[in-house]
Amino acid sequence: MRKSTAHNDLVDVIAQVPLFEGLSKRTQRDLAALAKVTDHAEGAEIITEGAAGVALYVILDGQAEVVVRRKVIAKLRRGDSFGELAILDGQPRMATVRAVTPITTLVLSRWSAKPVLEDPQVMKKLLVTVTQWLREARTQPAD
Repeated sequence: MRKSTAHNDLVDVIAQVPLFEGLSKRTQRDLAALAKVTDHAEGAEIITEGAAGVALYVILDGQAEVVVRRKVIAKLRRGDSFGELAILDGQPRMATVRAVTPITTLVLSRWSAKPVLEDPQVMKKLLVTVTQWLREARTQPAD
């Protein structure tokens, strides 16, 4: 019974994450069943620039920073996601994400999420998120 309650709580959290809001309840339940919740200590590198990319992360609690070539380029907080490109193509990470505070993340590995990624609704949300990220990166001033 307790596991069911935790699963239902995770479904509620997933429904509030911008990347997953608007998806069907069934898809949100499927994502919750496939996801893992992981804690990271303050200062921990959650992903590392250049390392193999195999998972998508969503911040459930805490704050992180995105670092490219040793420069902080963005701050992340509850509801923000990272690793979208890796879950799509499995290529090396384009940035490091480091915990600024103790942080809890929802983790979806590329292989475990494959059945859900085949849902056109999920793929569209991922592509829109990645497109927004690329547009934002393009409009940032160069050093």
